[in-house]
Amino acid sequence: MGRNPEWDGIAIDGTTLYLFEAKSHKSEVKGYKYVSNELIKQTLENTFKKINENNDEINKTAWFKSYYQYANRLAFLTRFNDFIGTADITIKNVILVFLDFVNDPTMKEYNDVPKNENEWVTFYENEVYPEMNISKEKLQSIGVKHIHIDVSNINA
Repeated sequence: MGRNPEWDGIAIDGTTLYLFEAKSHKSEVKGYKYVSNELIKQTLENTFKKINENNDEINKTAWFKSYYQYANRLAFLTRFNDFIGTADITIKNVILVFLDFVNDPTMKEYNDVPKNENEWVTFYENEVYPEMNISKEKLQSIGVKHIHIDVSNINA
């Protein structure tokens, strides 16, 4: 897939690998550039086909640009799960955990810092998932979790 993601945390509990991706504001979910590499495009399209239950057409703008960062993490998760099925390794399960911070005092310069859990939920359910043409339920079934943590009381 080219350059691999840089995870905010990795943990192993028995046979489960946890990949942590922390977000403090909504624009962190989005991409940074338009993807032009054909291998990356094909990997993202294959990921979409695995996640999309309706065999709909991929929204290339959402997957290759608008939400590339999120799509990239989903691609890594699905590729890792494919690898688990064919390799002789002790890891049998992978969980991708998005730590969605609320009220992050270190992000004062951003105007899209969620002030409550519902802002994150609404953002994913009303913007990210519809644009990417994926469902929350399918993401949960492949090991995607969102945890919302209010960090307003942390001394920055």
